[in-house]
Amino acid sequence: MSSDNSVPVKPLPVLKADPPHTTQSTIVKSWVTLPSKSNNGPEFFTVQYQPPSSTTYKGSILVVHGFAEYYELYSRILDDLCQQGYEVFYFDQRGSGHTSPGKYKGKSNEYYTFKDLEHMVELRLQEVDKRDNKKLYLLGHSMGGGIILNYLVYGNNRDKLAGAICCAPLVDLHPDTKPNVILRTLASTLNFFVPNFKIDSDLTLERITTDPEWQEFLLSNKDISKTVGTVSLFHGMFQRGSKLLDPDHLKNQEKKVPILIVHGEDDKINDYKASEKFVNMTPAEDVTLKGFSGTGHSLFLERPEVYEQVTKTVFEWLESH
Repeated sequence: MSSDNSVPVKPLPVLKADPPHTTQSTIVKSWVTLPSKSNNGPEFFTVQYQPPSSTTYKGSILVVHGFAEYYELYSRILDDLCQQGYEVFYFDQRGSGHTSPGKYKGKSNEYYTFKDLEHMVELRLQEVDKRDNKKLYLLGHSMGGGIILNYLVYGNNRDKLAGAICCAPLVDLHPDTKPNVILRTLASTLNFFVPNFKIDSDLTLERITTDPEWQEFLLSNKDISKTVGTVSLFHGMFQRGSKLLDPDHLKNQEKKVPILIVHGEDDKINDYKASEKFVNMTPAEDVTLKGFSGTGHSLFLERPEVYEQVTKTVFEWLESH
């Protein structure tokens, strides 16, 4: 049975349906405000998972979610990582989830994406430094995977990380999802003139996951699940993906930080072949790509038989790193 020690400063939106997973871990929900010089906006909704006293503490994991996602979509993987002995810290990013509901949904840009993440990394390092085991891993899905791979290039604390785990990272979109040539050509112009104009990417449930229960959860919570973002958010997201295939950009990547990439080979949102290209180009000394067939984009929301294969890969990699 889970234990929720939260004392939220403000109420959370009530979802119309709960995730198809029962949390076993002790969790603490809270709101974090960044320093005024880098904040300019929201209180960040955060969730911290404390590993059971019956397990050996193995390290800390900071989770960076994907485009238009929110905490409840990660409840299963966060819980399972915690039960393995990892302290897990999750935050809804600026423009997403409970941090930015309603009119603030989808509003973010490249500057704040990395300013916010840097602050969260610093907070986790301060906590990890108090422990004998000082390992801090980053875990990112989709857009979040692209973010942490770029963090390994220019993050202030990239050399302090024990490893990076990326699930279906956004390096390049699959051809079936990629915007048309006209929109791609105009992207920079639109970003200059109308950065806050919102676009609905209208991703289909079948491409997100093949699991009927998670599809139903997404369908039941349409408002918070809408895949909406500003021109600025989309522009930054795609630009940082393309940088990951630029040899000049990758020259500054932290080579000593090991990387695991898990990706659905049939992913119709982010291209599996782009992950293969990145693996062939990265200067990282230890990089692993594991593909899975017959899945949707979000491997952490997949059918139990797929999810078990994915988590087995992640847990074994963590144990060896």
